[in-house]
Amino acid sequence: MRALYERIKEARTELHLSQDYVAKFLGVNRTAIVEIESGKRKVSADELGKFSAVSYTHLRAHET
Repeated sequence: MRALYERIKEARTELHLSQDYVAKFLGVNRTAIVEIESGKRKVSADELGKFSAVSYTHLRAHET
């Protein structure tokens, strides 16, 4: 089973979202995203919820 940070990075890249875009949506700096995606920093429940929201919003905006 892959670690959460690996799944977060995979989801972001599959959705073609930049680290800057996700950072702004979450209200953190880009360095925090880099640290989360590399496993150096744990993602908070609040951040995880916001990441889920940005992923869902992006998917809904690109439905065909």
